Amino acid sequence: MKRIIGYVNTADLNHMREEDVRALTVINIAFGLIRDGEVVWDAKDARDGIVSIRKSNPELKIVLSVGGWGADGFSQAARTKEGRERFAASALVIVKEYGLDGIDIDWEYPGTSLAGIASDRSDKENYTLLLAELGRHWTRTEKACL
Repeated sequence: MKRIIGYVNTADLNHMREEDVRALTVINIAFGLIRDGEVVWDAKDARDGIVSIRKSNPELKIVLSVGGWGADGFSQAARTKEGRERFAASALVIVKEYGLDGIDIDWEYPGTSLAGIASDRSDKENYTLLLAELGRHWTRTEKACL
């Protein structure tokens, strides 16, 4: 099946055209951030938009993109087992609370401070460990992680 993925800003969820919603297979909502090792999302009024989108296209997958250019916190959260567990648990809370289908990790870029964020030489290895921890959390809840 061909996937058509679109990004939408959280503030624009309530203003999507029905024909656009029907044309997509996945919507990535931009952006969740990381604060104190946890995924956070300023989701004012997002719930109504998500409900409307689901009515227009019940097959559509809706995921929260976490990170983006200049989004700090990944390196610190992924550095320890406890940090990875905290990150994964907080991401799952948001997925459940808003009825999302998963999250998209947009870490730009592990192991480099190019985007003006903290980095560490162990980021690439820790990124893999972070994704594995997310997988464990999703497996336990039978939720798909995109």
